Amino acid sequence: QTKMAEGQVTVVLHPVEKRKRNIAQLVEVLRPEIEKIPGILSLTFSKPKMGGPEGSNKPIQIEVSGDDYAVINQVAEDISGRIKNVPGLRDISSGVKLGRPEVKIDFDREKVRDLGKDPLQVAGMVRSYVFGTLAGTYKEANEEYDIRVEAVDDIKDQIAKIRALEIVLDDDKVVKLEQIAKVYEGRGISKVRRKNLKRVVAVEAD
Repeated sequence: QTKMAEGQVTVVLHPVEKRKRNIAQLVEVLRPEIEKIPGILSLTFSKPKMGGPEGSNKPIQIEVSGDDYAVINQVAEDISGRIKNVPGLRDISSGVKLGRPEVKIDFDREKVRDLGKDPLQVAGMVRSYVFGTLAGTYKEANEEYDIRVEAVDDIKDQIAKIRALEIVLDDDKVVKLEQIAKVYEGRGISKVRRKNLKRVVAVEAD
């Protein structure tokens, strides 16, 4: 399973008779070029058992694509429900693979603008409060360390405390985050699959 800091690309090749190189030769050509991309810590090539979504080896694979994850996920669930009673099918899986629990913040843009702030500016303030702001670097024994300023854990470890976060306005007045945004717990998407620039959800079965 692909983790949060990993990416996966599936390449579909032309039939053997229509290309001059085999898979091993293509890998040797591509590897040095891909390794030039900044930020890649490790690179692995693998050959899937089948040519289905993400190299899945399940014999039945149905892809649903679109721009709205909620819509395509619902369509995938509907398909899963329709085929679950088909004789011989088993281990049916579908839908978006959810990631770790997280706190979601939906700003009321009108309320934020009424306070004379830009929504992106306020979002940046909240992010700095929770994750910290890089204030500089510290060097010791040829090692360099980031200096990050952030709120202590015991005032941001509960969703109620994040709701009560005070946003300082230009006139030195403050407003609580819950007054201008909806703060709630949810789950993010562990990975986003795309095909032809469209988001994709797969229904699979054995």
